[in-house]
Amino acid sequence: MSTDQKDEKRLCPQCMSIFTGQQQLKGPSINSDRGPVHHFSAASFEAAANSGCVICVRARAALRRDELGFLLTQVGYEPFSYRLLSIKSRKLYTYTLEIIIYYAVERSLEGDHDFERFVWETHLFSAEGSFRQARKWYSDCREKHARCNVSRRSFLYSPTRLLDLNPRGTDLRLIMTAKESIKEDYETLSHRWGGQSIIKFTTDTLTQFQNKIENASLPQTFRDAILVAMKLGIRYLWIDSLCIIQDSLQDWQKEAALMGEVYSNSTLNVMATACRNSHQSLFRSRDQGELLHYAVCTSWDGIKPEAFYIFSRFSWDKHTVLEPLHRRGWVLQERILPPRALHFTYNQLVWECRERESCEMYPDGLPIYLKSLNYSFVKHLDIDASQAWLTHLRQPNLSPKDYYDKWRRMIHMYWNTKITNDTDKLVAISGLAKRMGGALKDRYLAGLWEGNLPSNLLWYVHITGGRSCRPRNYRAPSWSWASIEAEKDVSFWHSPLRGCVLIEIEEASVTPLSNIDVTGEVVDGYLRLKSSVFQAELIVHDPSARDESGRLQIRIQGETVEGALFPDENITATSTSVYCLPVWMATKPLDETEGAVALILKPVEDKPRGWYSRIGLLSYSVCGEDLSSRGWKKMLECLDDPGFGDQTMYLESSPGTIMFV
Repeated sequence: MSTDQKDEKRLCPQCMSIFTGQQQLKGPSINSDRGPVHHFSAASFEAAANSGCVICVRARAALRRDELGFLLTQVGYEPFSYRLLSIKSRKLYTYTLEIIIYYAVERSLEGDHDFERFVWETHLFSAEGSFRQARKWYSDCREKHARCNVSRRSFLYSPTRLLDLNPRGTDLRLIMTAKESIKEDYETLSHRWGGQSIIKFTTDTLTQFQNKIENASLPQTFRDAILVAMKLGIRYLWIDSLCIIQDSLQDWQKEAALMGEVYSNSTLNVMATACRNSHQSLFRSRDQGELLHYAVCTSWDGIKPEAFYIFSRFSWDKHTVLEPLHRRGWVLQERILPPRALHFTYNQLVWECRERESCEMYPDGLPIYLKSLNYSFVKHLDIDASQAWLTHLRQPNLSPKDYYDKWRRMIHMYWNTKITNDTDKLVAISGLAKRMGGALKDRYLAGLWEGNLPSNLLWYVHITGGRSCRPRNYRAPSWSWASIEAEKDVSFWHSPLRGCVLIEIEEASVTPLSNIDVTGEVVDGYLRLKSSVFQAELIVHDPSARDESGRLQIRIQGETVEGALFPDENITATSTSVYCLPVWMATKPLDETEGAVALILKPVEDKPRGWYSRIGLLSYSVCGEDLSSRGWKKMLECLDDPGFGDQTMYLESSPGTIMFV
């Protein structure tokens, strides 16, 4: 199906007026009441969308039902802004049109703002058309993409168990691959359980599953994944709930450790991207107008007429990482590790492999002008592209710094997902850690890398306006980001300045729960550091304030240490005794920037002196002034005399040394 249309009649009068008369695309800011009115009422807007107006169809698509419900209950809320499309000529410049839709009670002209009552006309695209496109992407990738087939070998990997999809389309069965010597391609499925009851593989159903699993007993997502596999000529399928014994902790731990291999070696990962649970279908009704391209000729006063294409500013984050599936923590590695991923989003198929990102709107790959405008997927994921990530890891010219930077950005992404079981925080990315460790030849320490450990320790939580705490059950050492459960983001502190590290790591160790998965769950961990530690006081000016900035203060010997303080957990006490551990410092001439970062520690209860755990991070940068004038003088002294001062703050048997747990 062609997606190009040149038909100016596909714009409603309100939208067509944008391109005639006085040019309005350089008008007031989006928060101004002086901007041109798009539609005065919801009814007018809905009628224009139903008539096929290109812009209104896209605007309606942006207003998902869940957003509408929120919108219509928030009287007085700031207007919602949707960047819906760009208008592009053959030259490399663009206009961007933003449409603001809001509930203006005082200006209500028709009194009917109940969007839920309107009829949302949709058309089910031909399933066969979508399958033809998926088959083309899949076959082209298998036949032509060298980078996507690097891992294909004469000896194919097989998971412990697979679902054998009967080619005749009848019921399937569970097979033990070692017993049946299966060495063929298989498909994997990424899905959300969604709190719904679904069929599971248990010790009681082992014999039954090996004989037959009735298709009718499967949730809709599973049945659709089977259909996809059969349409693509793939006989075997792996689904976690049907291939791992769900009531056996031993089997789950063993298979969880193999997740990286299972997904890395699948021929295709089908992703139920828009499904909130496994009872929803991969296939859904879609409005054809959302995927078509149109052209319009402008007739602005005093400006030479020109033809422009109208297209939605396709964003990978909107169609992939912001969809329900990608809120699940396990999905990050399920998306990155396989050589190919096929997303079933709310309005189209999206294809990712190590050489191409495509969708039904752009089946031959994203146009260069879209990538140059706002390749928001790269901005959001920020590790090149999910499928290309491991390809980049294989490049021989990548420096260790490149690897570490990619890992930090990936962890930032992972932090925005949810894990049902607290103890799975490290397990859910264990496959990625194994692959990264193989490329780096480095030791993995509960989410951090030994070769870059001083820098890795400088993570912090954006706690403002949210809750942050350490889980009740031990999950990781306090110096690891994995030890925190927070509603907001975690970031790694980074400075472009060259500085010096103020700690020496004498020993680093973590104890895995099981030797089956050394990159998974841990039960213990410590760092032995040669360092300088300073006793300090943490002052809380307003314990009830939600904004952390400005209300927290560190003092050393009565002198305030200026900087941004990021506590790991919400703090309610008005003041408490803490310790500062300076980790990094950059000193420059007075006309340049200086900076410093310290970790905030507390003594560990029931441990001898010199044992500490982390409670936050303090950072500061200043331009044109000496750091020592900002309360950092005591810490500057440690550059020349590490481990100086009160020796009662260190290990009794080793002056100047602490244990960090």
